[in-house]
Amino acid sequence: MSPLFSARMLGATAVALAFACSGSPDAPPDGPVVKIESLELRFGGSPAMRSDGTRFDARALDALGGFRSVPLPDYWSLGRRRRGVEGWYRARFEVVGVPANWGVAVDGTWASLQLFVNGERLVDATAADRPAQIPLLAAARVLVPLPRSLLREGPNEVALRFATRPDEIGNLHSLSVGPTPTLATMQRHATLWMATLPNLLALVGLACALLVLMLSRWSMMPGTFSLGLGATLWSSAALLAPLASSPSSLFGSVIATAAHAFPPFIALGFLYALGLRRTRVEAALIGSIIVGAAVHALVAPVWIPVVDNLWWIVDAAIGLFVLRLAVAAVRRNALPVPHLLLGTAFIVVGAGILDLAGLFVGRSLMGFSLFAAASPLIGLATAAGLVVSLARALDAAQRLNIGLERRVEDKHRELDASYARTAILERDRAIAGERERMMRDMHDGTGGQLVSALAMVEGGDVPRDAVAEALREALTDLRLMIDSLEPGEPDLLALLAHARARLEPRLERHGLRFAWEVEDVPAPDRFGPEQSLHLMRVFQEAVTNAVKHARATTISVRTGTARDTRGRDCAYVEVADDGCGFSGAQNGATGTPGRGLRNMRGRAEELGGQLVVSSVAQGTAVRLLLPLRDPS
Repeated sequence: MSPLFSARMLGATAVALAFACSGSPDAPPDGPVVKIESLELRFGGSPAMRSDGTRFDARALDALGGFRSVPLPDYWSLGRRRRGVEGWYRARFEVVGVPANWGVAVDGTWASLQLFVNGERLVDATAADRPAQIPLLAAARVLVPLPRSLLREGPNEVALRFATRPDEIGNLHSLSVGPTPTLATMQRHATLWMATLPNLLALVGLACALLVLMLSRWSMMPGTFSLGLGATLWSSAALLAPLASSPSSLFGSVIATAAHAFPPFIALGFLYALGLRRTRVEAALIGSIIVGAAVHALVAPVWIPVVDNLWWIVDAAIGLFVLRLAVAAVRRNALPVPHLLLGTAFIVVGAGILDLAGLFVGRSLMGFSLFAAASPLIGLATAAGLVVSLARALDAAQRLNIGLERRVEDKHRELDASYARTAILERDRAIAGERERMMRDMHDGTGGQLVSALAMVEGGDVPRDAVAEALREALTDLRLMIDSLEPGEPDLLALLAHARARLEPRLERHGLRFAWEVEDVPAPDRFGPEQSLHLMRVFQEAVTNAVKHARATTISVRTGTARDTRGRDCAYVEVADDGCGFSGAQNGATGTPGRGLRNMRGRAEELGGQLVVSSVAQGTAVRLLLPLRDPS
């Protein structure tokens, strides 16, 4: 909802209330309304009254004398209240004929009021009888019907026994005599413009100010809290003022302090919005509140209106400073809606200056306080600025989120493309590694055996069985390579079982047999196809050495767990024969290593393990130790 739309809605509500409260007279007027423009005033003293207090002796009042003419509205200034707080007003009005359905309407501010017509008391009102209204914004209103029996054709007299409080500027605002329906309509109009609408504005201003305070924590607009606090203090003071027993009471002093704190906090809000931190100015603004509150609480009650008026003059000066800051905010574009806040500041400060001008001329220029009616606009404007600020921040956040989401999507696409390229590179690297490994193994194993078989054939006079044996070994070697590529989790026993199936026919042709003494052992970490092939190559080489050199009858295969020389937990595979051992080997010593043993030790190192070869007269044992945990 835009601030302009909110202002239009508020204006429409005010117009609707105006029409609702105005209406038409309850009955056709019986003659014109007589507005008394001036009265005679006498300070203090009471004329002779009846014992029941319902009548007084007009001749006694005349005898007292001391009357002087005063125009309406009439205010009880400091000088008058220092002389006394009670007095008598009287005026005369002419009646043509003896009209029916007439009444007397009195508007003003008083502590007590007694109204007499032709010596007969019609009203006895005190401050407690006044409806709850905002001070300086609306006066008490009395409308009393005139009994037809009291009226006389020709001159009639109305007398008012008036009393005010020392700490309040009492006033008699208007006195009218005429048809009761017409007077009632006039009072409804006055109540609407001087009480109902200002109260409504104060409530709306308080709601907006409280909203600003609640949202100031997340506001991107500096000074929001001070602006909201100032508007909250004023609206709260305006609405709570009727609860104070008097301006000089403790609660009345608190209400006055809250009301006068409004301009300084608004000034602080503009300072912070502009990014200005002027310690002396801030101290002067806060000091105006503290000094004003202290003087208000310490002076005699009769001086309190003077203190308030002087305090308002200081606040008016602060208001001019606020205007200067508002203009600077527009130039710097320091606020979300600077022109709205500037216009509101001009309206509020201008209203305050007009009210102060009324003090110097002795009457309210508009009949009510413009400042009190306009001040809630600050809360409305601040709320509008906060809403605009939050809306802009939300829009910026949404735009940022959209931008970030796009960037994330772009990064995702880049990462996906990078992962795809990396996967291709890793696959090519793996393929190249496998190709290189297989080429190396084929060169060292199958390739060498095929070359040997080819050399036998080309050399001639080679027994057919020898060529066949060489080809079988090459085929067995090729099958072992294929077995090492078996997918799935590595299993040492399964690998050894495949090797046994490939090598056992060869052993049978040489009159040898396997003694299988294996037990289940855990697989080492990181044991893949390459490690499987190294293991099978070591196993094959150990069996081949036993077949070719040991002259054994049995080859024993054992598995288990043990610790190596470094103290690591290992799984081991051991191939032992019952042959003659290495030629010339010492008991318990390791034989002289040939190329086969060097290849076996190299493969053991590739596996991260150790190869232990022991040879005695009763045979040779080759043990391959594989660490169960990856040392890296």
